[in-house]
Amino acid sequence: MALENKLKQVRKCELKAIRRPSPIQNVSSRYIPQVIKRKIRKRASYTCEHVSMHRGKCTESRNLEFDHHITPYSKGGKNTLDNLRLVCKNHNTRQFVLDFGSKSLEKITQKI
Repeated sequence: MALENKLKQVRKCELKAIRRPSPIQNVSSRYIPQVIKRKIRKRASYTCEHVSMHRGKCTESRNLEFDHHITPYSKGGKNTLDNLRLVCKNHNTRQFVLDFGSKSLEKITQKI
């Protein structure tokens, strides 16, 4: 009986070693899991989440990109629902310039 219990414990440990970590827990890479992308799209109603003080909420629903809004990825931002937002290409570029400056944007576009 004790041997059977020990075997069960060993099997459980082996299964834990084989299992992959949940994609939601793996927030240390640029990869954004599909589960999180779906939640962000739904939260945003499939439109740009940028809100301007003068023009209100952007209504663009094409050319949407995921943006590390609160803390950029390069500054330690994580792939969490609280740190990501869905924005159109124009507003994502605008946010990049605000975060890193127009010189950084020029360097990137020269490489392409």
